Amino acid sequence: LTTGTFMNGRIWVGRHSVPAGRAGEQATTGITEELLGLGFETARLKTGTPPRVDRRSIDFSRLEEQPGDARLRHFSFDP
Repeated sequence: LTTGTFMNGRIWVGRHSVPAGRAGEQATTGITEELLGLGFETARLKTGTPPRVDRRSIDFSRLEEQPGDARLRHFSFDP
């Protein structure tokens, strides 16, 4: 069962958090609790979504490039 990002979803803006989906859509609440009650285990994968920054506020000439891994892996726990 793929639960998606809306089940008990939350959006953070600075230090403020509210139940939500993406782009102003609502979170789905209650389904997770029902699944737990039926004996399912639930977990959440880290999406790694970076904070949004206005590129006009950054002096890119002062930054150091940090390239990704040379060997691409599907998951962070792959051997």
